[in-house]
Amino acid sequence: MTRSIKTIERDDWGVRGVDGKAVVSSRVLAEMFDKRHDNVIAIIKSKIKEAKEECVSTGNDSLMKFNHLKIKVVKYKDKKGEFREEYQITKDGFI
Repeated sequence: MTRSIKTIERDDWGVRGVDGKAVVSSRVLAEMFDKRHDNVIAIIKSKIKEAKEECVSTGNDSLMKFNHLKIKVVKYKDKKGEFREEYQITKDGFI
């Protein structure tokens, strides 16, 4: 499920409060690690896919429940005014 969020001012590390939790945007991670955002998105999607496959193979969906709580896909408006996808990631989701 994709949801929109309000922009909340971030600190020097890109961490901001969303729904009472400290999160960092995949765009900020891309910027901090000098990577393209689309590549960061691809890595995140790959890790989520691996988790889904592990859940299917083991019959244990606790990893997906964990990911759902720690990594959320949201939309942001880019410079052209178009909505794009990004991820909001908690510290646990990042680790």
